[in-house]
Amino acid sequence: EVAAVKNTIAEAGQAQADTAALLAAHPEINVLLAFNEPTSVGAAAAVAQMGLSDRIYLVGFDSHAATVEGLQNGSVDALVVQNPYAMGYLGVESAYRLLAGQEAQLPTTVDTSTRVVTLDNLFSMDSQKALFAFQ
Repeated sequence: EVAAVKNTIAEAGQAQADTAALLAAHPEINVLLAFNEPTSVGAAAAVAQMGLSDRIYLVGFDSHAATVEGLQNGSVDALVVQNPYAMGYLGVESAYRLLAGQEAQLPTTVDTSTRVVTLDNLFSMDSQKALFAFQ
């Protein structure tokens, strides 16, 4: 059952404040979903600050040092991590095909892949590559 939905701006500080207010207003919430990096960072900070890591299951999105730390300290339970290299490469490839008049060869959907990272697979090579793709 969805207890509440809160749309917040993509800024970690505001997301933290909004998450804290949401959790205070709806103590029955036991799962949080954050759909971008800044809101994931803010939600994780609110969960940790409120001491709710053992009660809230938080799924965040994208990779950030704070959310990776959250996986390790329990304020984040899972991260859905995108593949920015594939997003860029396939985007440029699609633009090239379009400019080259190869519209018929363009797929209607492009899967750039994601990986779900949890504490259980955090230190696997595939998770490390996903989390730290450009480092």
